[in-house]
Amino acid sequence: MSTELEQSIQQEFINKYKITNNRDAKNLFFKELLTTSQDNGLSKKYENCFNGYINWINGEINTAKKHFKASLIIDEKFPLSLYGLGVIFHKLRDTELALEFFKRLKGIREFSSYAFNALGNMYRDAKAFNIAIYCYKESVKRDNNFSYPHNGLGIVYYKIFKYNEAIDHSLKSLEIDDNFAYPWDNLGNILRDTGHYKEADKCYRIAISKDNWLSPANAHYAMSQLHNPKKIEEAKKKLDKAIVCCNAEGNIYYAEEYKSLFINYEKKINITNKRKSSFETGSISTLDEILHETYSQHIDEYAARNIALSSAFLDYKYDNEESEYSFEVLRRWNSYTPIIANNYHISKGGGYFLKVGGKGIVIDPGLNFIDNFQGSGHSFCEIDFVLISHAHNDHTADFESILTLLYKYNDRIKGTDDKLKEPTMLHKIARTEQKSSYDINENERNEEFKKSDRRKIINFYITESVYRKYVGMLELKSSVDYNIHVIERGDEFNLNINNKNNSNSNIKVKVLDANHNDIISDRHSVGYLLTINNKIIIYTGDTSWTPEIEQQYKVIHDQYKEKQSISKDETILLVAHLGGFQDSEIDYDGKYDKNIFYKNHLGRLGLAKLIETLEPDICFISEFGEEFAEKREEITDIYRIAFSKIDNLKETIFLPADIGLELELTNKKIKAINDINNNNIEYDHVDPSKVKTILLINDYSLHYYNSDTITNERKLSQVLTNDYDFKRKNYLDINNRNIDIKKIRSLISKYESNIDT
Repeated sequence: MSTELEQSIQQEFINKYKITNNRDAKNLFFKELLTTSQDNGLSKKYENCFNGYINWINGEINTAKKHFKASLIIDEKFPLSLYGLGVIFHKLRDTELALEFFKRLKGIREFSSYAFNALGNMYRDAKAFNIAIYCYKESVKRDNNFSYPHNGLGIVYYKIFKYNEAIDHSLKSLEIDDNFAYPWDNLGNILRDTGHYKEADKCYRIAISKDNWLSPANAHYAMSQLHNPKKIEEAKKKLDKAIVCCNAEGNIYYAEEYKSLFINYEKKINITNKRKSSFETGSISTLDEILHETYSQHIDEYAARNIALSSAFLDYKYDNEESEYSFEVLRRWNSYTPIIANNYHISKGGGYFLKVGGKGIVIDPGLNFIDNFQGSGHSFCEIDFVLISHAHNDHTADFESILTLLYKYNDRIKGTDDKLKEPTMLHKIARTEQKSSYDINENERNEEFKKSDRRKIINFYITESVYRKYVGMLELKSSVDYNIHVIERGDEFNLNINNKNNSNSNIKVKVLDANHNDIISDRHSVGYLLTINNKIIIYTGDTSWTPEIEQQYKVIHDQYKEKQSISKDETILLVAHLGGFQDSEIDYDGKYDKNIFYKNHLGRLGLAKLIETLEPDICFISEFGEEFAEKREEITDIYRIAFSKIDNLKETIFLPADIGLELELTNKKIKAINDINNNNIEYDHVDPSKVKTILLINDYSLHYYNSDTITNERKLSQVLTNDYDFKRKNYLDINNRNIDIKKIRSLISKYESNIDT
């Protein structure tokens, strides 16, 4: 049991660690704690622990690790050493071990805020930004006066180009602790990226005045001064300081990177300065003048940042491989209308996305699929398999985009584009060998990439008509990063999901018959039946209703009816493509007539016959024509009411499908708006029977809400409208780089006198 003194020391650590921010102050703090524990004859676990922190601050990482481990041998639950060892393993990029110690710390109430902040740092470095944001916010919930998680949020929002949110959290961090140097460095980066160079330099200098050992601020300031010939010597001094700081902390890799980057910048500056000199004497050529002016006006940097902004979708992100089972609609309209849309934000096509245990399956990536996929918060690294049902453009348009992005994604993993980008093969080799990325040759990088489990390989399952459509651009060499499988009706195969938590999980796929003319072929269109454990997803693809199609679904119904009588968990989700209406359908007299039923889609009659035949648990009605923009809810209600009147027919839950409709397969719940808290929209997964839809007229989008908790549709409509307007403004702010510069200038003026001149 802890003595009062031990409790006092632990409380002092909690209270003072978070406000002791620069290296020298931290070193002194840990030495004081070490002396106190030794003078009072406390357990060796304290001596080992505080020696570990002193070693860590001084860059003696391996010695620090030994001291923390020795402390935990004495007391395996000692929180100060759990935190220290977690930080060390994070520093050594050993994610699994770092996670182990932070999760253990999370269970200790007094240290849970520290644990969540540390987890946020770890996920941030792994580019799992959504998880990082969650962890930082959990840290803030537990301790609202903790500046670190606000700083972490500032850095994450900066990395995902949400500049105003980044500023708000950086300022909040400084409001809590105005001696914290890191938020100033982050503000400098934001200002630099948005073209406020003078203010950026001031922020870097304030950061350095707060903590002269802050290597990033020294390096960033050094790079910023290279554009000014009068500041070259000062820039070199700051670079030298950054390198000394890195070496002192054991970050030899970063020391080498800063050095190489500085040399590269200096080379460009020297060349442009020579051109400027020639320009002033009147002897400069037109080409030299163009090169000088574009560089001296920072247009190179501006363009590079825009490339980074547009390429963020391709960044590698940490995959936590959780048991995630969800089916998501990322599609709005059918056919060709999104191609000729007069309002891009309204007229969208798309596809579908299935996530199983960390692996992602795209179905029919049509027009706007990548845009919808990215807009829903997904990243390219999530795509592992692609299934395509037929060759029409609204089901294949982004097939070529995925191939292009795959090539670019793997290039970025290698480190081809950006030598300083992390994590890449280049970065991994440089870290291992403790040298600069600029010194790694292409062969080393490519060999490491071949062995890496991060090399992205996508398996495409396509019909013969799709293959013929794209055959001219497909390579069949073993060196390409994709596999092409040409499928036929009746084929059955497994999509293997191999990861740590779901090593035995497979998705069984059966290729279904579909009657649809895709111009290239009238006999190769298909649908898909996917089996995930005891959940069945039936995707009709585009098909008309024929006696043969009816017989196919009767067989499927009979196969699964018996299973459902045994297991209540057996669930059928039907994703049915309506298409549109046909005048001839009005002539229906109770008998099948191919001249009455819609020829290329289910239509009203075919969809009704399919529901009657299959009796699914849930039906997503999809593939609406854009002519039904404001009538999808009414159409869905017509089916729901009509089928509810039929006795002895299994009850089916109907929902009109739109971008964002998501079914969590494990619990059979729909992601829906569950609360409106201070005009903020909060989601939860709720029982499908409680889910209703509301139409946002701004873009004709459907939104799904919990009818038990949201009772005021008018208020919900207003909140959705405000959210839509905010997102549109935020989109413009990101691209125009509009930030609230007044807030930062006001704070700079307060601390400007402290800048080391």
